[in-house]
Amino acid sequence: METIEQPELNAVTTTVGSRFGHVRALDGLRGLAVALVVVYHFAPDVLPAGFIGVDIFFVLSGFLITSLALGEHQTSSKVSSSRFYMRRARRLLPAAIVTVVVAIALATVIQPDSTRAANRGMGIASLLYAANWWMIDQQNSYQAAFGTESPLSHFWSLAVEEQFYVFFPMLLLGIVYIVARRSGRTEALAKWLLSLSIVGALASATLMSLMYNADADPSRVYLGTDTRVHAIFVGVAGACMWSLWSSALRERRSLFVLTIVGLVSAVFLGLVAVFSNFRAPWLYHYGFLTIAIAGLAIILAAVAESSVVTKTFEIRALCVLGLVSYSVYLWHWPVRVFVNQTNTPFDGLSLFCVRIALTAVAATLSYYVIEKPFRRAKNPRRVALFSVLGMVVALGAVWTISRPVPAPATEFSTKEAPSSEVPAQALRILWFGDSVGWVLGGGILDFPRPIGYDSPFDSAHILLWNKADYSCPLVRYPQRSFAVVKQNTGPCVEREANWPSLIAEFKPDAVAWASILFDTYDYKVDGRWVAFGTPEWVSIYNENLESSRQLVTASGAKFMLIGQSDPLADPSQKDDGQETLLPANIWRFGFVRDLQRKFAESHSSDTVFVDLQPIVCPNDSCKGVVIDPKGTRPDGVHFTKEAVLAMAPQMQSAIEKAMGR
Repeated sequence: METIEQPELNAVTTTVGSRFGHVRALDGLRGLAVALVVVYHFAPDVLPAGFIGVDIFFVLSGFLITSLALGEHQTSSKVSSSRFYMRRARRLLPAAIVTVVVAIALATVIQPDSTRAANRGMGIASLLYAANWWMIDQQNSYQAAFGTESPLSHFWSLAVEEQFYVFFPMLLLGIVYIVARRSGRTEALAKWLLSLSIVGALASATLMSLMYNADADPSRVYLGTDTRVHAIFVGVAGACMWSLWSSALRERRSLFVLTIVGLVSAVFLGLVAVFSNFRAPWLYHYGFLTIAIAGLAIILAAVAESSVVTKTFEIRALCVLGLVSYSVYLWHWPVRVFVNQTNTPFDGLSLFCVRIALTAVAATLSYYVIEKPFRRAKNPRRVALFSVLGMVVALGAVWTISRPVPAPATEFSTKEAPSSEVPAQALRILWFGDSVGWVLGGGILDFPRPIGYDSPFDSAHILLWNKADYSCPLVRYPQRSFAVVKQNTGPCVEREANWPSLIAEFKPDAVAWASILFDTYDYKVDGRWVAFGTPEWVSIYNENLESSRQLVTASGAKFMLIGQSDPLADPSQKDDGQETLLPANIWRFGFVRDLQRKFAESHSSDTVFVDLQPIVCPNDSCKGVVIDPKGTRPDGVHFTKEAVLAMAPQMQSAIEKAMGR
């Protein structure tokens, strides 16, 4: 989130080349934008669409930088690309570098060792202003749903801006060259740039609309530079409009219209922030473009000195927040990631207040210790060079600090069948399933999935080969969790290709299937969606149980269905594609367990059912319970190693009883 340095921050050219002073209303608008983002991240239920603050920043950035460029051309008949890049390096790099290095260092201490590889990649991408494309590449991973959050995810918006501004000076220089051959006037430059920015904004917004798929996660179109630069182009167009027609826009009638449009736009943005959400389809069909235009209307009304709009956005608190908005944006997300219910004794309102206070302290220090000194240094060229060298050093630091830690030694490996000498009466179980099955079988929920595991069972009774994998549903069709299509499929789902050879190698007494979550969704069959729980859905699920049973029993082994327990409810999941975990939807797990139980009863000669619900949730004790980050299931779904070991004797007894031992 970029704020453009003072005092050039709000210096806007007029058609006659004059400049007026600092526009405090734009500081206020910037403060409001960062407040929307912070509240959205700290209390998403309050402002479920507070992310539109990013769009306001994009428009402001395009408007102010273009105004500076047009003003420079008005004065000298040229635009200096070197000065442009030096100004941006001096303004942005020092604070960003410190944020990245400190965040990575804290992550190394606070977060699990398994996050180091991901944090290293994100840190390097953030320093190179490519974080958005890194996130697009990673967003389908299982870690995005259940893993530890990156403290640098917010750098995606900075990446979009900087990628645009790599291209922008070249566009300006090309237009300046054309204009110089004709008239050399700034007016001609502004007209050319206005036309191109309108085309660019429409092209980007149209691409977003075409690429958006209501059945898929919208992260690609939300994070992509190609689909997001329309907001910056809107700001560029606004600066050109101001340069060309500022006198006309200041006339009484025009100012009245600008005032009305600006106020209506402010109300519109407020309603969007409160009542919309990240997955609302209208946003991706020119809705974000409309939001950008509304932001531009407020900006034009402010610079035209509309008394009503100016007074509205000149509230002192907003203006002060606007001056430090870049620092606030840089530090609020790491604070959110590190200061949570797991790491602190706070929750609810107290957690919100602590996060606000820590963000304020970090942002104030960043502004006065880093931003301001670098911005006001007397030798801009030296400062810019120092900033670039600092980025190189930071890349090395991130690479070193985030060096992955070798996996701890384990008793067994997923790649080799257990060869321990065990009593003849010990059950040999080949264990398939999803990530919950992996954890129940002694695995640790790390990313990527570890190769080794420690069986929670006494090997004298149960010899377990844990082949469970992340994101493994029983049914192979595409799946939809309410509005979000799931593309996750692990290798264990390829039953015909994998199971027979593994069974032949291990010679198990039973083959267990331990997975439910990824089969609580709708299935897509022949281009249409089959809703969860319908007779057709039940038929599809039972058909897959039957095909699995036939594969297993052909070898003489028994087919074992592990009925996973209900997860703990997660009220925060309503916009994250895991709506199954909402309190109102937990019943789906019981529904699937009942199907598994009935299937086992109807094939009792070779199929057994082990119900974990009474072990994990005796007397329905999990009902109505929400996630406790410090509890046995920190994410509401996956058990801690200690919890699995505590349950292991009961699970072992239930398995042996089901197998007639």
